[in-house]
Amino acid sequence: MKKIAFALLFVVSYVLGDVLSVSDIDVRAEARDAYTAQQHAQQQAMVKAFIKMLDSEFAEYSINPSKISTNEILSCVYDYSIDREKLSNKVFVGKFSFRFDKNKVVNLLKNHDVIINNESQLQQADYVVSRFNFIRHNALLKRHNAIITKFNNEKIVFKMNIEDAKKISQKIKCIKL
Repeated sequence: MKKIAFALLFVVSYVLGDVLSVSDIDVRAEARDAYTAQQHAQQQAMVKAFIKMLDSEFAEYSINPSKISTNEILSCVYDYSIDREKLSNKVFVGKFSFRFDKNKVVNLLKNHDVIINNESQLQQADYVVSRFNFIRHNALLKRHNAIITKFNNEKIVFKMNIEDAKKISQKIKCIKL
């Protein structure tokens, strides 16, 4: 029973496999009142998180984020949280985490003529790995957006971007189906 509960925990953590997470976004904003300062801080944090996400997830592309409007960025936000906040009469200081919808980000980049030269970077394939290796390398697989499609007590089948699978193949022994 414990094995099943443990496996379900990992399945739930991968349901949101098509999101790009960014954390530890520190901002400070000052305005005429606390509410306005918080609104400015949220907008600043969103833009900083988007740029940080582009730098980590799409580093191989030449992207000028200044050409992307805040409304376009907002449309890609899946959700966000304020992890820490400090508020005074006119100042808001906070630490944010954001999750962006990967499909919306890719479409936004295509709309801004960011050419994705290697289509395999967007193609996914199925891979199989032992349950032990999956659990052992859980953080790495999650960081590369592995999505579980099937599992049992011995093996786990997951879907992953082909390029990401190539990157992690030295660390994780998995077989492409």
